[in-house]
Amino acid sequence: MSSRIEQLLINSFMGETRWGKTHDTSTNIYYRYFRIGTYASCNDDLFKDYTLKIKIKDILDKQNIEYLLNEIDNNSRFAYQINIDEYNYELLKSIYS
Repeated sequence: MSSRIEQLLINSFMGETRWGKTHDTSTNIYYRYFRIGTYASCNDDLFKDYTLKIKIKDILDKQNIEYLLNEIDNNSRFAYQINIDEYNYELLKSIYS
């Protein structure tokens, strides 16, 4: 049985949610990125699940994926953004699609 994080990754490759693309001008590397987290509710409540970081790292490390993990923490969103290069994106895609 896959975890919630793994199910999100599977869905990201099956078309429900897509990976974005970004360019790091300091390293001249193009990355694919995917965010996992929560948005603030209509009452401005924001649930912050700090265990996401460990869960994401465990899954990506288990698959030998090279990645950068950035925390997004502001008034409207709490998430972790996974950044991977194209090679690791295709590798992860082959595992989860």
